[in-house]
Amino acid sequence: MSTVKRLSPIEEMADLLARRPTVEEILAFRLSDGALDRARELLAKSKDETLTADEGHELDRMIVLDDIIGLIRARALENQTPPRMAIRTRHMAHERVG
Repeated sequence: MSTVKRLSPIEEMADLLARRPTVEEILAFRLSDGALDRARELLAKSKDETLTADEGHELDRMIVLDDIIGLIRARALENQTPPRMAIRTRHMAHERVG
């Protein structure tokens, strides 16, 4: 009987980035059900004030990772603007000014 090692949320994100994902893959990225279940469990314990110190650190890391994922998605969206559209937008802005 073999056991499958569950990746941490940070390892899940690292695996995605190591594959050099497309913008679409970055935007579609979701943590595994196991990671989401663990986050819900930690949040519930936090609300009930029953977190251990180690669990508190784990929750803190998950919160930071969530912030990082949000920032990566925002940057991916910024970089998704087609080059022609960006050039046309700049040209139109120049026409209005000039």
